[in-house]
Amino acid sequence: MAPSPELPFSDLEEYLTNGIYVDWKDFKNDITENFNHSEIEKIDEPGKQIFILDIDDETGHTISVPHSFAKTAAPKLKVLFKTANNQVEIGFQDAYPSKQKVRSYRLYLQNKIKELKKLSAVDEFPYVINHFNKISQKILLFSNEIVVDDNPVAVSSFTIKASSPAQQLAVIEVLFNSLTQANFIDGSKEEFVKAFTGKVVTIPIKWLVIGRNKLVNKNALLYFLKKLTSIGLLDYDHKTYYKQIQHVFRGPNDEDLKNFSESNSKSTNTPDGSNDIDKVIRLVEETLTQIP
Repeated sequence: MAPSPELPFSDLEEYLTNGIYVDWKDFKNDITENFNHSEIEKIDEPGKQIFILDIDDETGHTISVPHSFAKTAAPKLKVLFKTANNQVEIGFQDAYPSKQKVRSYRLYLQNKIKELKKLSAVDEFPYVINHFNKISQKILLFSNEIVVDDNPVAVSSFTIKASSPAQQLAVIEVLFNSLTQANFIDGSKEEFVKAFTGKVVTIPIKWLVIGRNKLVNKNALLYFLKKLTSIGLLDYDHKTYYKQIQHVFRGPNDEDLKNFSESNSKSTNTPDGSNDIDKVIRLVEETLTQIP
């Protein structure tokens, strides 16, 4: 069945299930037909490459030259993933501007990719996983447009207030490094900087703190943002506060964070993780005194 927005990975799945093994077999046959048996040092099945003995022109010594199947498979994989990517983009265009449809399509694609990653070919041909990682990032990118009441609206991230750009960046770096080391967040530094300089976040930051109920600890996240506000580093619009949080942060499994107003009403003054957050805030205060 030809690829479509509903089945963007159909050709790719067929290739990873059957085609890539046929191509690997043909690759081996071509090598054995074009070289004498004595010239073939070994066939590396796990590494999917064949080593051919040759003479070095400069030294005259016998050398082993690898012939990698990866170079043969790369053009076909590139075309298949590009086709899938195009269908995914069309699928998101069809889903807009409905927030529910965008999220449903994103989850469908993410679940399908999880299934495809379980195929034997993904382990046997390790370069395939890089393509899946790239298209997974594209899916997050396509699905990241903020939609409220089925109408797209711009929702900004947060902005750290500082006396200079240098101080602002220094504060953000302290926050990123400290929260990452404490295993409170998972995300790139680039996206974290966007999250606290008022820019649109492409790939949201994962908030990793888990509460005693085994669910993501949103109270700790609210506590963190309140502490930044209490020392004068953060301003936010009360009308869009929770939307800003949802724009910047997601749960450990990339799930949307919801019911913040309920969490806020039930939050304690010292939620789990507050001691570590207080340490981060103290580091930030020290940075403010060191960089004008």
